[in-house]
Amino acid sequence: MVNISFTPNVAIVCAAGLGDSVIQMVLANSIAANGFSVSLYSDYAHELSKYQSEVALRPFPAASDLILELKDSQIILFDCRSSYVRRLTHDAQTWLERNGIAYQVCKGKFRAKNKHRAALEQRIACREFSELFLDLNTRLRTSRRNFIRSAVADDIARFLVERTDFDVVEATPGLRLPDIGRSSKLIAIHPTSSREGKNWSEHKYVSLAKRLKGAGFKPVITVSAGERYHWKSLIGDIAPVPNFETVEKLYEFYASVACFVGNDSGGAHLAAAAGAPTVQMFSRWRKKPGWRAAWSDNKVLVARFPFSLQRNKWQQGISVNRVFDAVLDTLSKQQSRPESLSFDSLSHGVRAVEKVS
Repeated sequence: MVNISFTPNVAIVCAAGLGDSVIQMVLANSIAANGFSVSLYSDYAHELSKYQSEVALRPFPAASDLILELKDSQIILFDCRSSYVRRLTHDAQTWLERNGIAYQVCKGKFRAKNKHRAALEQRIACREFSELFLDLNTRLRTSRRNFIRSAVADDIARFLVERTDFDVVEATPGLRLPDIGRSSKLIAIHPTSSREGKNWSEHKYVSLAKRLKGAGFKPVITVSAGERYHWKSLIGDIAPVPNFETVEKLYEFYASVACFVGNDSGGAHLAAAAGAPTVQMFSRWRKKPGWRAAWSDNKVLVARFPFSLQRNKWQQGISVNRVFDAVLDTLSKQQSRPESLSFDSLSHGVRAVEKVS
């Protein structure tokens, strides 16, 4: 643990998306493990408060309330690419830049170097702390080579191990599993994402659900409230399209399924955090590793050549049979494991790294 005589309050203003919020809980969980009092701000993560006891999960404050909300925090970290931060008023953004430490998770050149180091050290009132957290004033990735081989969540943990002075690094979001039994027949299908270009074809999802139902499984479509009508009309009586009123309810459902099938989406990261094995479809190989779901068994299917080179036709490079076989293969691997090595225990065992001094 970091040797501290008092417990500084650390506020993290993370990215706005569901998947980004879950991934950046790795950062919050690691800071909390080193003895700090941590609050993470995210509208999505806030709804998971019931299952996170180490980090206080809070909704994004209104721009007019930002300064009042964060003024008592000795350390303020913020994702400079967050859409929430970009939507703030000029005065709120200026205050955040002067009083906080910018970091970045997504790809792209990092330009938000902290320009108020002296003011930050004075605010923190301890040079040791300012040096500790200024290590995060960059892209939270180790190298391109590591990014190719690992998920973003794993790379954040590796970055904290290699590039900071934290004594303990947690490699998971720290969410507890709901006390819910897992069905061997329930398959969650999440056919949407934040961008239509990332989605596998709708008619193929319908065909997959039909195949799964015919094989004795119980497919369930998980989409947002605004997408339910469209998908209920598409899927008919093949599969139900429940209404999940909160992220908490969706997390609890994912904790009960045998497998998750979907795109590069926040739903996949939430399902992985709930311990469900995931099967994901990606357009191109170079997109595969970084944004795949971490923390549980993950199988990624990438469009075959030459469709992988065609941005608007990549869906043709992944067949329904291929996805169906991937689901069966994933389920068979889970069933062949001894009970002591189930995916529940593997994905939610304590994945912490104690640094050796």
